Amino acid sequence: VPAPSLGAQAVASKRTDKVAAPLETAIEGEIRLFEIAWAKDSAEYASYNEIAEGTPVDFVAFVSTARDKAGELELARFMVGCCAADANSFTVMVQNAPDLPVDTWVQVKGKLVGTPGKDLKVAADSVTEVAAPDNPYT
Repeated sequence: VPAPSLGAQAVASKRTDKVAAPLETAIEGEIRLFEIAWAKDSAEYASYNEIAEGTPVDFVAFVSTARDKAGELELARFMVGCCAADANSFTVMVQNAPDLPVDTWVQVKGKLVGTPGKDLKVAADSVTEVAAPDNPYT
């Protein structure tokens, strides 16, 4: 579990909505949560990396808010440059997820739904509780 300073309580103050995505930077390997978040906010980034509705995803993140009225769960990861002070949180909404306690780490497998640059989300096929990764800061 991340230190309380970089757990669910810090997500709102460290949120990176509409952060500038590195537009012509290719994704290497599996799509990570922050890359889904960039595609959610930037259709150009999504197009360059061929991220679209139906793209399969498999990532690890922690629950940052309780399930909302639509039954969606917000998951988050932090990206840290040198220290907690410069951390940024990236979030994605997940459909078909069980109601889990805040700060629970999960592995999500599913596919993207919605439109990049507008309302991109994850439709989960499975959400499994896991231990916090060795490096919780992507």
